[in-house]
Amino acid sequence: MRAALLALAAFAAAPAAAAEYPALAMAGDTAYGEYLATECVTCHAKAGKAIPAITGRDRAEIIVALYEFKAGVRANQTMQTVAASLGDAEIAALADYLAQLPRKAN
Repeated sequence: MRAALLALAAFAAAPAAAAEYPALAMAGDTAYGEYLATECVTCHAKAGKAIPAITGRDRAEIIVALYEFKAGVRANQTMQTVAASLGDAEIAALADYLAQLPRKAN
């Protein structure tokens, strides 16, 4: 019963998530994502406590984080500026590319 309720809740929330985060419903171009990620690795390749590693993370986690930076929900001026320049297709491409890479520890 509990599993059925959780599945129903996830199904009901899916349209809202897709509307809020359009890239979740898009297939990303990983080759384009690799091209875009060259800017990301400038900081994130040196991941530490202040700058998290972003490779190997869940695709949805990357997408939500980028939209939250874009909307100003997450506070980091550099990431807000970078995310503001990204469209939905670019966010999907980055998320698909980064999610397929091996995860690096912080």
